[in-house]
Amino acid sequence: MAVLVARTRAARAYAAAKMLARTAKSSMRYGVLALVLLGLAAARGRPGPRGRFLGVLWATHLGLLYVFTFAIGYVSRRHTLPALLPALGYAGLGAAAAGAWIQTRARWLWSRGGPALVAEGSAVPRWSLAATLMVAAVAAGELARQIPPRRGEELAGRRAAEWLADHAPAVAPVAATRLRLGYYARMPYVPLGGVADAALGPYLARAGARYVVLDEPGRVAAVAGASGLRVEPLQHLEAGGGEAWVFELSEERAGPATGH
Repeated sequence: MAVLVARTRAARAYAAAKMLARTAKSSMRYGVLALVLLGLAAARGRPGPRGRFLGVLWATHLGLLYVFTFAIGYVSRRHTLPALLPALGYAGLGAAAAGAWIQTRARWLWSRGGPALVAEGSAVPRWSLAATLMVAAVAAGELARQIPPRRGEELAGRRAAEWLADHAPAVAPVAATRLRLGYYARMPYVPLGGVADAALGPYLARAGARYVVLDEPGRVAAVAGASGLRVEPLQHLEAGGGEAWVFELSEERAGPATGH
C-alpha cells in the first residue's frame, strides 16, 4: 500500500488527530455527547476499577484508530463504536445528574415563592422524570436527524467509483480521498488525502495509480495538471448536489487534459 504523503509529518499527524476527533464526535452526536460530558463531570474523582478499565479501553482503541488514520488517511464512524458504546453509561449518569439539578433548582424557585414546580412526596421522584424527558428529547432529536437521506454530499463520489468499477479498461490502483471510494470501485486503494497539489504527479506515479476518483471541485485543476503524467478525463457525474470526476493516468509525458 502506498504511504500517505503530506507537506510535513507534523501536518499529517495533526490532520489525522483532527479527522479522528471529528469522526468520534459525529458518531456520538451532540446531544449524547453533552450527556456523556455531564456524566463524566458527575463521576469526577478518583476512578474505580470500572473507570480504569474504560480508560485503558478508550486509550488503546482510540490509539489504534489514530495509527490507522495516520497510515491511510481515513477512519469511519463504525470504527469508533467499540470505544464509544461503553460511554453511553455515562450518558445515563449525565441525564440523572441533570435531572437532579433541575429538581434542586425547582425547589429553590418554590422556596422563593415561585409556582409549584415540585411535588414533594410524589411516588416518582421529579429528578427521574426530568432525566427521562431529557433522554427522550435527545432520542427524538437523533431520530429526526435520520429521516433525511444521509451522506447526500458524498453520493456523487460513490456514483463515480461505481461507474469506474463497471467501465474501467482494467483493474488497477485508484487514488481517492476516502477508502470507501476504492471499495466502491472494487480496486486497490491509493490514499489521496493530505497530498500537496504540487506533489500529486510524483506521488501518483510512485504509487502506481492508474485512476483518480475525485469529488472535490477545488482539486480538479491540480489533478488534471499533475506533472509528469498524462491525465485523461473519463467521466463527470452530478448527484446529491455534488460533483465527481474520474481520471485515467499514464506516465506518458504529454500535455495535461483540462478538467470540466
